[in-house]
Amino acid sequence: MKRGDIVVIVAHGKLGRPRPAVIVQADELGDATTTMLVCPITSDVTEKLPIRPIVEVDEGNGLRIRSQIMTDKMLALRSGCATPPHPRGAATSPPSSRRAARSGP
Repeated sequence: MKRGDIVVIVAHGKLGRPRPAVIVQADELGDATTTMLVCPITSDVTEKLPIRPIVEVDEGNGLRIRSQIMTDKMLALRSGCATPPHPRGAATSPPSSRRAARSGP
């Protein structure tokens, strides 16, 4: 998995249900670390939070609804705790090509 890929995570606390997240960790770290930095994604879009980029639905990202990247809730998860989205209801492209593309300016 690479930076920009959308994966499914289960985090602790209020984010504790399976949800999409975008990998934000630099690819250069590779296997040199046991953790992976991700930002959870929510479908509860709040237009007044400019620090949360909006991601539109598109075949390449596997999202089913307009969403926001919660950059204010970045998490460090153990490597291996994130999985590519299930293909049912998602894009038909391979998981490695599911990328977050920001909309707007």
